[in-house]
This record gives sequence, structure tokens and C-alpha cells, in this order.
Amino acid sequence: MAASYVVGEAFHSAYDNKGIPRKVLSRSLEDSGTMIECLVPWHTTAIFLGATLGVPVSQYWQWQFLSLINIVIAVILALTGIGCFYGKTKKENN
Repeated sequence: MAASYVVGEAFHSAYDNKGIPRKVLSRSLEDSGTMIECLVPWHTTAIFLGATLGVPVSQYWQWQFLSLINIVIAVILALTGIGCFYGKTKKENN
């Protein structure tokens, strides 16, 4: 989760310069970070889940439907532009 703050801080000016709303940055951070944390075995979230559930990632990953589907949906939405809010002025985004 702390990585999201660092990455968000690093990229917010680039999003602003390109006229992309920050809510797209927020969603990108969520899609690429928070949603897949539990699938990366060395991430603290996966370690916590493994210790709490008593099973390693290799046994529970296939039950992470939302995280797995999100990978595909996020790419489809980005490619189609659905929900990306392109073409709006800065006044409309605020």
C-alpha cells in the first residue's frame, strides 16, 4: 500500500501534464498494485494471507476471482478507453 503513495506521487505531475484526470491515476494504481498484491508470493499481503489462512499462494491463487478477472478487465478498459475520461477539460475534471 505504501508503494501506491510513492508511485502516485512520482506520476501525478505526468498525468497532470498530459491532461489525464487523477482519478485515472488512482484507478491505475489500484488495478496494477492493490488488486494483485495477494497474488505475489513475496508481498506482505500474500505473506499475511498465507499466515492467516495457513495456505501458500500456490494453493489459494485460483480462488482470487476478483484479482484475476481485474487483470483482464483493466487491460480491456484501458485499450477501449472506457472509463478513462479522455478529452475532458481540466475544469470538468475538478
